[in-house]
Amino acid sequence: MKRILVIAPHPDDETLGCGGVISRFAQEGADVFICIVSNHDAPLYTEEHRETTKREARQAHALMGVKETIFLDYAAVTLKELPVYELNGSIDRVVKDVRPDIVFLPHAGDMHIDHQLVAQAAMVAVRPLASCSVKEVLAYETLSETEWNAPRAEHAFMPNCFINITGYLDKKLTAMQCFKSQVYEPPHPRSLEALANLAQLRGSTISVNSAEAFMLLRSLR
Repeated sequence: MKRILVIAPHPDDETLGCGGVISRFAQEGADVFICIVSNHDAPLYTEEHRETTKREARQAHALMGVKETIFLDYAAVTLKELPVYELNGSIDRVVKDVRPDIVFLPHAGDMHIDHQLVAQAAMVAVRPLASCSVKEVLAYETLSETEWNAPRAEHAFMPNCFINITGYLDKKLTAMQCFKSQVYEPPHPRSLEALANLAQLRGSTISVNSAEAFMLLRSLR
């Protein structure tokens, strides 16, 4: 049985980037784990906001069939203030505990610095050491983060892996609806319409109705 770990900087990033794949892999019998690195905590958010987004995440994950949600409970937009070894160590412990076969992580070129730092720390944790269980590492795209950074080569999301989520897009959209505090009306990129349109675009690349796109960072065979 496959073990999948999706590492998300904030609640909802995993659903935006991998909701279809999470739903498909869980339906096919894989154990899917979600690691949420930071929450909507003080000083930028209230305790009520924090509990709301955590509750929304649990609801979404239950809908998608996630086996376990792990909250590291750092405060959003403050990761840059952490010692590098602390963030690296926290994600490394999750990888060691879960022992996943496949890891999905945010695109390192995203605009949000939390995404960049989490991507870097995750890559440290999944180094192909003899003791590491990880065989594949993929970066996902997050609407309103991946496409909004400055247009430089190092920021470009260049997908080279596409996973068919035809039959699972509705579940992804339903899960995203759980994040009432994070979903917006179109034409905002974090609208259900934008998510559906992106899935259709990525699907057309491989001649299926719906897909999610990734950058395959490493594959060990």
